[in-house]
Amino acid sequence: MKPSISRSVPKVDNDEKISGKALYVSDLRMPDMHYARTLRSSKAHAKVLEIIMPALPEGVVVVDHQDIEGINVVKMIFDDWPVFAENEVTYVGEPLCLVVGPDRAVLHEIIENTKVIYEDLPAVFDFSHSVVQRSFSKGDTEKAFLKAHRIITKTYETGYQEQAYIEPQGLLGYPESAHKIVIKGSMQCPYYIKNAVDMMFGPNGPDVRIIQAAVGGAFGGKEEYPSLIACQVALAVKKTGKPVQLVFSREEDMTVTTKRHPSKILMSCALDENHQMTAIKAHVALDGGARTGLSGVVLSRAMLAVTGAYTVPNILATGDVYMTHTVPTGAFRGFGAPQMMFAIEMFVHDIAFPRSKRMRSSSG
Repeated sequence: MKPSISRSVPKVDNDEKISGKALYVSDLRMPDMHYARTLRSSKAHAKVLEIIMPALPEGVVVVDHQDIEGINVVKMIFDDWPVFAENEVTYVGEPLCLVVGPDRAVLHEIIENTKVIYEDLPAVFDFSHSVVQRSFSKGDTEKAFLKAHRIITKTYETGYQEQAYIEPQGLLGYPESAHKIVIKGSMQCPYYIKNAVDMMFGPNGPDVRIIQAAVGGAFGGKEEYPSLIACQVALAVKKTGKPVQLVFSREEDMTVTTKRHPSKILMSCALDENHQMTAIKAHVALDGGARTGLSGVVLSRAMLAVTGAYTVPNILATGDVYMTHTVPTGAFRGFGAPQMMFAIEMFVHDIAFPRSKRMRSSSG
């Protein structure tokens, strides 16, 4: 039978998922498996002076930056995202260490009874510190604006958006041999993880194999973020010699993982006598949070969508990613285009239906 675009093609994992036989990372079990819980910062920006933990029961270990023999950085585009915070925290929820052991309830008690001594530092929450800049142009916007019959300027803002995947972030690591560690779990980009863990371990570290398990949704939220927790789990496996499972609670996941970038987009349009758009100037400002991550890529793709489906002969687009002391933002379906599409569609609506005209229409 010849292939037909009208014939449905079953997904390769249909049967497993429909029957309930698919094994997600929280379903995986191994002999002598240990669990991990994360101790996180309660401060947006502070020096870490001391971490005071209760006495650790036998078999429980702490994994932190001191266990890293290579580089305390998660490999992404920019090397500014540490595996574990060292002397300073830069957002609420930043990981300080893992507590690893065979009993999850015990780990919870240890985390709850740990005290961290901080020295507060100034925190930035506004769009004042740019870490990435982009620009491009087409035509002659300055000339078009000088000749404009009318100029309209508006600002549009969007907020955080959570991916809300069904399955929270989670990974299982285990030693496959004396010199090889396997990381298996919920992920979108296995090679990102492979490269990140290899760089953290350095040239003398163990070999690493990455396996993608069944994934209960991702939508970009499991593109770069699993590289961070994979480095942490790999360290825990190396230190304990045991299988280690790290699965976030839903509350933890929504609090500390990457989100869609909040945006503030300034739009200016030059119109001619026939009310046609002759030029657009736009500035796209994105809140990157405390780490750069994939924000540069998100900014570029937002700017490429500056005119949406509309043809405008003259364009000047600029953009900045701003660092704030908030949870890092990252990949989410559309990579910046949804923020820009919202802005351009609202802008065109406001050009076509000015506020005073809308008010007259609604009043009859």
